Amino acid sequence: MGSRGKKGKADARQLFCKVTLTGHTGAVYRSRFSPDSALLASCSFDTTVRVWDWAQRREAVTLRGHRLLVADLCWATDGAFVRGAIARLPAMYHQCEAAHLISSHRIASP
Repeated sequence: MGSRGKKGKADARQLFCKVTLTGHTGAVYRSRFSPDSALLASCSFDTTVRVWDWAQRREAVTLRGHRLLVADLCWATDGAFVRGAIARLPAMYHQCEAAHLISSHRIASP
């Protein structure tokens, strides 16, 4: 199925699922690649952030500790930390090294 682009013309492109990563038990809200594109992080309604080894297409680590759904995430520019958060609630920073969890820290509310 296409969509309507600019000027009402049909967009004939089709999207296909090329990879399925299994692990989350709730809706996935966001996924982002690490700066070097070796890892993919995804966040979910299931209160976890999962880090995937992209070359192996497998889950590397599950980051737990969020009290509610995780709606967004971002990587540090060096790829050492991934942060998961939901608006106006304390965020958590997870320090990872070679796709292994080193530590997790809750950030206090402002």
